[in-house]
Amino acid sequence: ANLEKAHLRDAKLSEANLKKANLKDADLRYANLMKADLEEANLKEANLRQANFMKANLRGAILTGCNLTEAFVRGANLSNAILCDAKLIEADFKKSKLRKADLSKADLRRTNLRHADLSGALLVDADLTGADLTNAKLRGADLTGANLTDANFTGTDTRELKDDRRWLCITTGPFFRPRHHTNLCSQLPGRIGSLWPAHQDRLLFDQIIT
Repeated sequence: ANLEKAHLRDAKLSEANLKKANLKDADLRYANLMKADLEEANLKEANLRQANFMKANLRGAILTGCNLTEAFVRGANLSNAILCDAKLIEADFKKSKLRKADLSKADLRRTNLRHADLSGALLVDADLTGADLTNAKLRGADLTGANLTDANFTGTDTRELKDDRRWLCITTGPFFRPRHHTNLCSQLPGRIGSLWPAHQDRLLFDQIIT
């Protein structure tokens, strides 16, 4: 279906079959796309603000430059989706699948990523300021250059995490300024309570769980 630049604000599209649909630059603000099939759909630069994508299928979808601010994306499947430069501010991705998704330069400020699966995802130069990644899966994810200020990584699986920075593993705080740094975290198998890049000004730290 060709719905490029379509005006679909408040549209009721739950369980709709939009597989490989062209929704480039479409207006889908406040739309209900719960359980919709959007596999490999083109949503480049679409306005999806406060849209409902709960349990939707977005595998391989193109969401480059789209606006998902405050969108409800719980339990959705976005594996292999492309979300470069997307705005995901305060969006709810709890329990969503983002395996091998490309979130390079995405704006994820204050985004809810609790229990999300970001295994193998690209988060290069992404802004994760204040994001909640509690119990998220980040195995093999690439956070090179990402802004992790005030993000919460409690219980996060960080095995094989890729990053060009060394990680701070001091547990004296809850908030403190770094006193020295080490690359110990990158060598620890299993799960880490909270970990933060050493150059950040404010660091929240819990226990290290091996």
